[in-house]
Amino acid sequence: MESGLDFNVIWENLSYFFIGRYPKGPLGGVGLTLYLAVVSLALSFIGGLVLGLLSVSRNRLLRWGSLTVIQTIRGMPLLMVIFWMFFLLPALLGGGMPAAWTIIMALTLFTSAYMSEIVRAGITGIGTDRGCRFDRALPRAGDVLHHSPAGAAEHDPLLRQPVRVDD
Repeated sequence: MESGLDFNVIWENLSYFFIGRYPKGPLGGVGLTLYLAVVSLALSFIGGLVLGLLSVSRNRLLRWGSLTVIQTIRGMPLLMVIFWMFFLLPALLGGGMPAAWTIIMALTLFTSAYMSEIVRAGITGIGTDRGCRFDRALPRAGDVLHHSPAGAAEHDPLLRQPVRVDD
């Protein structure tokens, strides 16, 4: 009993699934997906850092503006962000953009909003007293590293930053 499925079609077109018609045509498949992901991720690190720093700014206007952008983008599904970028940007700019750059901008904006919350949480997690939460972690880190509690802060860069040093 044959299933009627012809898997030779997949094997014959396997290179098309990975790279599309490249180099005779546009990049596609897995190659295009990796390109979009790597470029948007690199740009998202910068965007997330900027938005995260703006969200903890002492300037109220900058803080509220960045938090509005962050919460608006985080509240929308990614497909909606892509839709708005694909149709709204050409209307605002008066012309079209290449589809790959539209997707890169949408992915960058979406991922930057999430990364900015990670940056904001890391900054606010240290606190202004710089060490009240880490005092209990020092002896355990020293035991694991086979150092004294004072040596743990000296040798561990993650614990050195938030711990207050009193002279």
